[in-house]
Amino acid sequence: MAKKIVFILISLISVSGFLCAAFLVHHRGAIFKENDPVGYYIYARSIVHDGDIDFSNELQSFKKPGKGLVSGVGVFNEKTQRYTNQYTIGFSLLVLPFYGTFSTIASHWLGERYDLFFDQVIFCLGSILLGILGIWLSYKFVSYYFSPQISLLAVGIFWVSSPLIFYFIFEPYLSHLASIFAVSAFLCLWKTESISINMRAILMGLTAGIITMIRQQEVVLVSVPVVFAVCSPNFSLRQIPIFRLTVLFVSSFLLAFSIQMIVWKILTGSFVVYSYSESGQFFNFTSPKFFKVLFSSNHGLLVWHPIILICLLGLIFSRTLSRPAKIAFLTAFLCQLYVTSSWTNWWMGHSFGNRAFLGLTPIFILGLSAVLKEFLQAGRVKSLVLVLAVLTIWNGILMMGYVSEMIPHQGEFSWVQFIKEIPELPVRISKKIDSL
Repeated sequence: MAKKIVFILISLISVSGFLCAAFLVHHRGAIFKENDPVGYYIYARSIVHDGDIDFSNELQSFKKPGKGLVSGVGVFNEKTQRYTNQYTIGFSLLVLPFYGTFSTIASHWLGERYDLFFDQVIFCLGSILLGILGIWLSYKFVSYYFSPQISLLAVGIFWVSSPLIFYFIFEPYLSHLASIFAVSAFLCLWKTESISINMRAILMGLTAGIITMIRQQEVVLVSVPVVFAVCSPNFSLRQIPIFRLTVLFVSSFLLAFSIQMIVWKILTGSFVVYSYSESGQFFNFTSPKFFKVLFSSNHGLLVWHPIILICLLGLIFSRTLSRPAKIAFLTAFLCQLYVTSSWTNWWMGHSFGNRAFLGLTPIFILGLSAVLKEFLQAGRVKSLVLVLAVLTIWNGILMMGYVSEMIPHQGEFSWVQFIKEIPELPVRISKKIDSL
């Protein structure tokens, strides 16, 4: 019963919050008109309404008077005679069943009244559904280690005190909710021993391919089962059919990822593409910005959301998790930290907190569960409630500060100045709504 209540509440808050936010910009005729969301969305729109991935007509809907087409999407390739798209197709493919069904029904039902705004609402609702399924799968994964009660409590707390709630309500048009779904599915498959080891290798390979098609940098999460196996005290190449499992995993991974490669071939003429070359963004692996990614006021992971520090401490000091499990999960975090820190746009542009780490949600919830178990067993319930209440309130204040632009969408700012201006938040939010 408690599970149903928690997930119903998450669903209701997410959908109602998003619809209220969308209503405020209804007069614009669209929820989003540029950059990342357009790049993801036009895949689905073109496939469903045109039966192709030729974005010519879709891009005209987003062209601004006196300006070119959408950045990152509107680059015309002379070789293929098509507009390219620097964004991957995985997010749109996962949304496609929901979006295709309801977009087709709504467009038929509303006729000429069916416009870009309603089409984007359906696309975003599909993303929210993926996010809810992802949180459910995160709960199932964490339940392999901790009791259902602690796992459920950790899910609810993390949802309200981390960046998650923001991306459910304000920006479900980005790929992060789909990423959480795919990563959680991958980890659940890894832990599901009722499936044969060969079938698990195939399904995990397919899921890893989908993860990579959603957000390519999150392929590092595939390291979790590998590191766990290698660090296990009973690991032996003689006992594990490593060659067969590797062939099955890699083959199914390539089968899934071949969809992206075919898309690249159609749009650019090449099967393998570094799609961010036009925007001048690249990786500098010899000069990672670790400290800035973690502590900068410009979306520093731990300074914006201290709940994640608590999650990491839970992973490190847990008495429930085995040593191989700790090493595997922390390795995944460190790999993601290294990749993000090496990216020229390490602050992730417009980002509430550092959204590059949202794919690690099931692992963070696992760490939080470890902390909750220790506090509850020690009877320190009041201390736990106080800390979590403060972190949740802080997250709410941050969201309002970010939405009202009291906190800049990107760039450094003074925390001291922001804290001094917190009493002005209601006025700033009111002005922001009036300006929409």
